Amino acid sequence: RWQMRSDIRPNAFRCAMRRGEVVEVYTEESRGLAPGSLEGAGRRGRSLAGYRVLVTPPCGPRMLMEDVRRENVRRRFDRGDPVVLYKGSQAGWVHAKVVAGAARTLGEYDEASLSPFTK
Repeated sequence: RWQMRSDIRPNAFRCAMRRGEVVEVYTEESRGLAPGSLEGAGRRGRSLAGYRVLVTPPCGPRMLMEDVRRENVRRRFDRGDPVVLYKGSQAGWVHAKVVAGAARTLGEYDEASLSPFTK
């Protein structure tokens, strides 16, 4: 079922995430982002309700999180990964590649990781 929405900012666009995608998830325990992989929709069976995420921290046990809110999950991109980037109304969507890799440890984010793209 489709829902029409108007006046949406381009930074709010996001394609549906798929099982097996590499992600980062915000966890209360770490108060930061942890690496993981998407295992599917939450218990209710709809991604709008949340996701199942297998958290794979650099140290510590793996943990399956149920019904993780969409805003707490984001795709993880590594150096060299191809992406499509919106560069404003003049340039539109352009192909780019990631030049700054994903953080290696929890909380290792800096200003450079907020804009890791080149044309």
